[in-house]
Amino acid sequence: MEQLLLHGLGDFFLQSDWMALNKKKPGFIGWLAVSVHSVLYTIPFLLITQSWVALSIIGFTHLIIDRTDLVARYIWLRNWFGLPWLDTGEKKL
Repeated sequence: MEQLLLHGLGDFFLQSDWMALNKKKPGFIGWLAVSVHSVLYTIPFLLITQSWVALSIIGFTHLIIDRTDLVARYIWLRNWFGLPWLDTGEKKL
């Protein structure tokens, strides 16, 4: 449960509009925005771990997920194949 709360804190409360709007843009600005966001996202996890390995994995995976279209591709794949065990309960339009 604490990981979910820390995720919410890092991903929503510590992310500025500038980060959210620029993290997918090409070039330096996009990488800067997603890097700053990933560092700020990872900081709350210091409350539950001091392992630099764990913190690095948390930050790096969040950076990759936010910089790429990984989540959008997952949703497309789930919808394309109609995999019921991947259904999140959201309604398809």
